[in-house]
Amino acid sequence: MIFPVAGGLFSATAEAIKDSGKDVVFLGVDKNIAVTSPEYADMVLTSVEKRMTQAVFDVVKSLESGEAFSIDPYVGTLANGGTALSDFGAFDDKVSDETKASLEKIEAGIIDGSIVPVPAS
Repeated sequence: MIFPVAGGLFSATAEAIKDSGKDVVFLGVDKNIAVTSPEYADMVLTSVEKRMTQAVFDVVKSLESGEAFSIDPYVGTLANGGTALSDFGAFDDKVSDETKASLEKIEAGIIDGSIVPVPAS
């Protein structure tokens, strides 16, 4: 499993996997790579998305409701829909229902505060 956290540079990772002839999958980052780059869909287990459309929607909605524009940073979270895992696409039938249920439980725990992620050091 490879997690190339480098924006659009995931394509170099995908090409290296293809060139190796190995059966390797990777995690996409920023957007649903299986959808935005379908040529790699059979190699992408899921993607960790920055849901910028949600951020834009939230900011516009707050302005529409009469709130003053804020210079405070917008932080995308699981709770506000600003980040999420993509679906499993081509791998959906290979990911067990138990694993999917565990991921939903972890997401709910992060949202309700019973699970506190440890920041990267």
